[in-house]
Amino acid sequence: MKNITIALYTVILLGIATTSFANGFGNEDRYTWADTPIGRFECRADKSTKYSQVLKINGKEIYREPDNLTISGGGNSLFDGISMGPRQGGSSGCPKILENKEGYVVYEYEQAREISNNSLVKITDVNGVMNYEVINFNVSPPIIINLTQVKLREGKTYLSSFNWDKEGFTLRYYGYPYNKMGDYPKPKLHTIRFVFATQKISRIK
Repeated sequence: MKNITIALYTVILLGIATTSFANGFGNEDRYTWADTPIGRFECRADKSTKYSQVLKINGKEIYREPDNLTISGGGNSLFDGISMGPRQGGSSGCPKILENKEGYVVYEYEQAREISNNSLVKITDVNGVMNYEVINFNVSPPIIINLTQVKLREGKTYLSSFNWDKEGFTLRYYGYPYNKMGDYPKPKLHTIRFVFATQKISRIK
């Protein structure tokens, strides 16, 4: 019986390790992290940071969102913060990490919009948009590259496939052409390719 119990604990622990750490990243409430070539990257926007976005690498703070900021961070450099559009409920929050490979961290966040009373809400209805970006941790400082915008319908993201290989990755999604973001043409199925060597995005379909 003791051997069976130990075996069960081993299976459970292995399962937890595989689920949480196999890809070197994690997502929690207002906190995300990823292990990168330059150390552990963390984004936190909870009570401990007064709900301001704070970014760290190996425990060292590299960005703190100003209290009076209405449009959250954002620039080509990670040291300028992660842009998540207008601050939602006083905090821009942290993105959801989707994948972490070869020094590239891909994440998503919901677009925000203003409503008549000047407060901010997340878009999760049929008109919603999910933004996809990638951080390149192989350069210094790490840079953020905007990938595309994916249509939301009934709160669900239309990202049909996400495939990696040694030269880059491919995204297939229902949404907008990567070079037409903000224009919001009629959404449809698209495929884009990001190549590590050139740091460029190409539209396949």
